[in-house]
Amino acid sequence: MTMQRMTAALPIVAVLATGSTSCTRAAGSEAVPTITVSRGDVSADVHTSGEFVATRSQLVTAPAVTGTLRLVALASTGTRVAAGDIVMRFDTAEQEFMLEISESEVEEAGLEIQKIDADREVQAAQDAVNLLKARFDVRRAELDVTTNEFLAEVEARKNQLTLEENQRKLAQIEEDVQSRARTGAAARAVADEKRQKAILARDRARQSIEQMTVRAPFAGIVAVRQNQDASGGFYYTGMSMPDYREGDVVFPGRPVLMVLDPAAIQVRARVPEALASSVTPSQQAHVQFDGSTRPPVVATVRTVAGMADRGGPFRASVQREFDVTFAMPPLEHAVEAGRTARIRIEGTPLRRVLSLPRQAVFDRDGTPTVFVDQGGRFVPTAVKVTARTQSRVVVDGLAEGTRVALRDPTVADDAPATTPAAGGAR
Repeated sequence: MTMQRMTAALPIVAVLATGSTSCTRAAGSEAVPTITVSRGDVSADVHTSGEFVATRSQLVTAPAVTGTLRLVALASTGTRVAAGDIVMRFDTAEQEFMLEISESEVEEAGLEIQKIDADREVQAAQDAVNLLKARFDVRRAELDVTTNEFLAEVEARKNQLTLEENQRKLAQIEEDVQSRARTGAAARAVADEKRQKAILARDRARQSIEQMTVRAPFAGIVAVRQNQDASGGFYYTGMSMPDYREGDVVFPGRPVLMVLDPAAIQVRARVPEALASSVTPSQQAHVQFDGSTRPPVVATVRTVAGMADRGGPFRASVQREFDVTFAMPPLEHAVEAGRTARIRIEGTPLRRVLSLPRQAVFDRDGTPTVFVDQGGRFVPTAVKVTARTQSRVVVDGLAEGTRVALRDPTVADDAPATTPAAGGAR
């Protein structure tokens, strides 16, 4: 008898178990907000924020000279400069000292060359006298030898030996003259090289002094960069560095500021990946300047990035985004780079479609799902999402007027909410 009752109860348990997978009644279900599926036109406009950036800019670096540099003058951020205007100047004391030393070395090398030339002239004159005397002695000895046939054998032998000695002396003097000439020429070449080296050092010092004054490469707006050496070489991610300022020590080659061309300005924004398909080149957009009363400016989408990212390590986003640039028409008033704006990108409206707020569609195992209200019970129902906008989701598979939950009724109020479908409300 007991076995019969247990067997009869099994279908009832099975039915209850089956119902628990399709219907949900959460504690306090009357508090779950709901909304009905409605039919109508849905705006496909995309709203985002952007920043004005310069398409033409150039980094201005500290001169590549020996040693460290000290800023004595620096144009401030936002300063408008013309091509050739001074944007920064460095202390030239060290370079002027090097210039004085090199000029002294040039003068010293010049005096040394003058001395070498004078010594060579004196030596050349002395060598000419010595050669003349040696040649005279040889000639006289040759004449004496011609009289040997009239002299005794001893005197004749003496004359012959004298001639040979004078000839050896003449050959030695001629060799010494050539050797001294080569030595003098080498000394002169060394002095010339020393002077040329001093001249190069002097010219380099003069050039370094000229480089201490840095000018704008073209007309534009100055943007001073952060001093990465302000912390003494210590740096961590997210650390805030002060901008360069007068009196700072700068290492050669460091980028100190940037000159931006105000005539080459465009707007750059980021669009969530779920909305990127709604943005195409040549699409019209309205740009409203932040903090300005001027009316919105009509712009066009210039480019849409081919790959989404999360913005890098310094401005990581929760969701992946696409970079979008906008072409701006000629403006009556110039706009500085760095200015921000609110942007509305016009999309083609979706006519007479069924839609729900984005937060009414949830992702359950990769399937877009809504919780349909059936007399106080919420039944999870898979739907087909045909389009998404910034605030609405166009669905298929539900009847108009169907009431659905705006939050997951299976999740308690103090528990983490079920993840909305991809591209859900932010």
